[in-house]
Amino acid sequence: MYFKQNYEIHDLLNLLWSGAKDRWDDATDEQRQQVWERIEEFFYDSENNPPTTTEINDIIWFECDDIFFPNENDDDDDDDYDDEELDDEDDDNDETDE
Repeated sequence: MYFKQNYEIHDLLNLLWSGAKDRWDDATDEQRQQVWERIEEFFYDSENNPPTTTEINDIIWFECDDIFFPNENDDDDDDDYDDEELDDEDDDNDETDE
């Protein structure tokens, strides 16, 4: 048997567990609103197949890093050093090893 239940943003507190709950507890009101919008985007066309609490939990836990950690960048291309600087440092180390 399946049933559909509508939730509001404040209801999420009682539905989440593990990492998603930790993130939600630490989130600002603005971040919570952004997460809610992200959930709505994910399930926009799923009126006949609403998301499970597990799906909602997983989106908050795994699909919202850009919301919870806006200053962190996982892109390795933006490192403080570029490849040329690293090569120069390696050359300098080679000279001191001799």
